[in-house]
Amino acid sequence: MAMFRFEYDDVEGQWGSRAKWTQEERGWFKNPSEHQSDLIQLSVQKWERVRELVLAHPEITKGTQLGLGSTSCSLCMAHYFGANQCEECPVYQASGYKVCYDTPYTKAINAEDRDTLLMGIGEEIEFLKSLLPSKKPHPLLREPTWKARFKDREPDPGTFLITSIDWEREMVTLRKCSEKEGAVPTVYPCVSFSEIKIVVVR
Repeated sequence: MAMFRFEYDDVEGQWGSRAKWTQEERGWFKNPSEHQSDLIQLSVQKWERVRELVLAHPEITKGTQLGLGSTSCSLCMAHYFGANQCEECPVYQASGYKVCYDTPYTKAINAEDRDTLLMGIGEEIEFLKSLLPSKKPHPLLREPTWKARFKDREPDPGTFLITSIDWEREMVTLRKCSEKEGAVPTVYPCVSFSEIKIVVVR
């Protein structure tokens, strides 16, 4: 399993995170679709180590004191540095935003006090755990106005509302967002998670 360590940088005034990946884990970065659960587990492990660091150092009171670089994040290593930046990352697919924007990560790194920092770290850990296939969705993922597009469908049929989600079978029901008045709604039942890309979660 990866080794995570933190080093204090006097110049930056931050605790920088470092990761030593095993050869097996480096292989996961090259073929993430078959190892998403493993990559999520590694990310959970990193954030648990971040929490241990903050608890051990009461002088850490703000998110800006933590340098949580992308090179110590397993999901970033697999998804951020490729041609389709973030698009296949489970965090992006859950939130609809790249670089972890508007997730508990943002709350943690922008925290201005210790309580908010620890709360953000705890929420980030639970959020990541909720992305594992066997887990129930995080509250962030329960918005009733989810929208999605098909990933590889030509011509592009447009944007759809996600009207129901089957978490066990990983299927959704889609309804066309823009329909002419009085028209029968275009509905796509039983669409696999893998076929769609979430574009709005608000």
